[in-house]
Amino acid sequence: MKKIRNIRDANKGAALILLISLLILCSLVALVAVSLLTQGTTSGRGLVESIQAQAIAAGGREWYLRQLKDDSDWTDEANQTGIALGAGNFDITISGSSASSVSVPFKVTGKVPGYFDQTVQRQVNLVARKLPKACQFAVFWPEDASLTLNDAASGTQVLGNFWSRGSIDIGSKCSVTEGVVYYGAGETVSGSGNYITEPVNSPFPNMPQLDTAYYEGLMAGYDNDIDANSQTDTIVQDTNLNLSGLLECYDFYTEGRVTISGYGKIVAKNDVLLHNKGGAGNQALTITPDPGKKIEILAGNNFLVSNNVGRRKTQIDSGTIMYARNSAGSSSLFEILQSSPVSYTSIDQASILSRRRLIVDNGVTITDSTLYVACADSDTNNLLQIAGGSTVSGKIISKGRDYPSLQIDSAASVGGLVYQYCDCDPIRGRTDISDDAVINGVVLAHRFQGDSLGTAVITYDLPVVLNALPDGWDGYVMTEPYSWDDH
Repeated sequence: MKKIRNIRDANKGAALILLISLLILCSLVALVAVSLLTQGTTSGRGLVESIQAQAIAAGGREWYLRQLKDDSDWTDEANQTGIALGAGNFDITISGSSASSVSVPFKVTGKVPGYFDQTVQRQVNLVARKLPKACQFAVFWPEDASLTLNDAASGTQVLGNFWSRGSIDIGSKCSVTEGVVYYGAGETVSGSGNYITEPVNSPFPNMPQLDTAYYEGLMAGYDNDIDANSQTDTIVQDTNLNLSGLLECYDFYTEGRVTISGYGKIVAKNDVLLHNKGGAGNQALTITPDPGKKIEILAGNNFLVSNNVGRRKTQIDSGTIMYARNSAGSSSLFEILQSSPVSYTSIDQASILSRRRLIVDNGVTITDSTLYVACADSDTNNLLQIAGGSTVSGKIISKGRDYPSLQIDSAASVGGLVYQYCDCDPIRGRTDISDDAVINGVVLAHRFQGDSLGTAVITYDLPVVLNALPDGWDGYVMTEPYSWDDH
């Protein structure tokens, strides 16, 4: 009996151990289930809060874009915090050093209170830009007239949208591809070239207006500097010059191997001729302003850069401003040339301003620069010309009143914004694009020479245009390249 009792006691012990094990296992399962349920709830709440924060950031973006749309001056944009929206709020942070008149980089941070007393945040980064709708076309022609695309040789090729206010004839060897020919309702599009069309009802898009107060203000100040200069001596600079402040003279010439550095103004009452005298052999002229500084070179009459009489090299770097008043008429000029192929002229991130005429010829390279010709007191020789296989990128702006007042020809290559409009005399001024010119960006032309767009290749390139936005546009707010859908 004792043996049987021991067996029973052993069985009872095993059963107890099994029961305890089952209880422990059930407890663990319950704990895991509770933990998973808690984590699921927390994860779910976190997802909801993340979506809320993202929605608030998106709402903050739209709110700020509306503020920019109604603001005519973007230069004073500043950070804003704690703007209430829905269950949270958002901050606006201006990115970079500051906003400009045409561009505002900004970040929106949407915030909501979290379940565990933390703040859940999501961010959106954008760059708002002020851009006329005309800049959504490869070519913008706002006049109510008949325009012909020239079909000589290889014909005119436009890659992108084309706007013609009036009727247009597209020759057999010409094409408008990668876009549409939009035209004013009631007008016609004809010709045997390659294109598709779409009429646009009134009101029609207008020529964008460019406020040139900045350029005109600069030039007015330079005129005062020239008028205040009473020097009668000519400076022939044949050694290095470390400029510091104001240098005045009657004429300013460079000769031989010369480096101009530092900062300040060189004011010539009459002519400036950079690398125009002597200097056979491997001679070089280099103009390099100090970092963050400017070198301004002003000519009361003619301004020549690397005239084609024996020069070898001219390099003008960022921060250089060159100005020619040349108010005497047809005898005055601003020319940038080179003696191809044994020399070269290269200009980078400069401003080149002229009251009357600016000619870039013979294979010159100018990058990321501003070329500006004002509306002169008469139409005589009042133009901007890029020719001779030269390559120019940046802002090409002609307010001249000559026929033509903007000329791109002779296999010149241009990138950026090409703008021609003589608002001081709207019936004058013409654009001449011909002779195998190549343009990447946009062409905004009030009128074409002979109402004809000559043999050229014009390709729409929005990123290039956005990199060449001038101050003073009357444009709309954009954050991405929308299609032109106002028709």
